[in-house]
Amino acid sequence: MQGNRIEIGIDVGWSKRNRSCGVALRGITPAWDGRYVTNYGDIALKLFRLDELVNWLPGFIERLGDDLHRTTLVVDGPLGLHGPPQVNRHVDGASRIQGFYGRAFPNDVTGNSGQTYVNTTYHIVNPFLNVGNTIPWLGDRDLNGLTVTETHPTVGLAMLLPMFDPATLPSRNRPLCDGAGGDRLIRAKSDWYWTRDGGHKVARLLVTPNISDESHHERRAALFCLAVAKCLSCNQAIAMGRADGVDNGVYVLPACLHENWRDEVIRVGVTQGTPNFVQ
Repeated sequence: MQGNRIEIGIDVGWSKRNRSCGVALRGITPAWDGRYVTNYGDIALKLFRLDELVNWLPGFIERLGDDLHRTTLVVDGPLGLHGPPQVNRHVDGASRIQGFYGRAFPNDVTGNSGQTYVNTTYHIVNPFLNVGNTIPWLGDRDLNGLTVTETHPTVGLAMLLPMFDPATLPSRNRPLCDGAGGDRLIRAKSDWYWTRDGGHKVARLLVTPNISDESHHERRAALFCLAVAKCLSCNQAIAMGRADGVDNGVYVLPACLHENWRDEVIRVGVTQGTPNFVQ
């Protein structure tokens, strides 16, 4: 699926007060202005509250028009082949044990917060899925036309890097100083990975150096989603997980992963694509 694609990365958030959703675009110039917009070369990014994003999307999709068929959308929320997931999928459980243990912990799909996460994701993607009865791409078929799929920034950023000792990683209950000459505390593992060369790797994937300087959590997540969209458009991505029609669900990731993660990728499984393990 090579060629001139419109690529969109969306960080899913459901706060009613804060702008916890990030939308990163490349290949189309949005009619954005205001304090919540950031530009990195030909990439535009805006922070939204969920209600703002849901209200903005229909007009944006209408504007895409005939270009919708060459659009790749990657979100960091759970998608299912037959509708919103109701229980944890194989990829969710497999990406929190063994080599992932202490290094990444995907959100549960079950429970109140989990279903809020799922429902929020579908509030965002449904305007795309409802165009031509599109179904999410889970590595189950050839790529063609509008592509809507899922990634996981914490898992993906971890796998771009060598495996860290879990004892050296932050958590919400044990924040760590970022070590960048200031006293800023980091709680999210994805932010820690970003500052430990993950941001530079995302910048190289997007061929936009100044992205690595980004310090905002939601912007970082949206940029990672955009990098995955770019990799998928260039046939340089993998779909890790299963899409067997029963226990379906994948995380689409850059194909270029650190050698440390080889056994874990094999264990979790790859539905489509060929990993390129590097030191």
